[in-house]
Amino acid sequence: MIHIFILCYNEENIIETTIKHYQRMFPSCTITICDNESTDKSVEIAKKFKCKIHTYKTDGKVNDFVYNDIKENLWREAKT
Repeated sequence: MIHIFILCYNEENIIETTIKHYQRMFPSCTITICDNESTDKSVEIAKKFKCKIHTYKTDGKVNDFVYNDIKENLWREAKT
């Protein structure tokens, strides 16, 4: 099974296109949106396309420690 992880913060303008792209390329994939507390409709759109949502918080700042934690650990929760 293919698992796709996408970082997101207020991406409502492109998230639907991005999700559809991966779902076309990999029809049986699982997509997890790693959302940094978006204030737009990004999460709502992702849920409409059956994506899993993982919310994290960096208080609106770039935080490489949080990003590294997501990259190094979130994939371990993926079920094969």
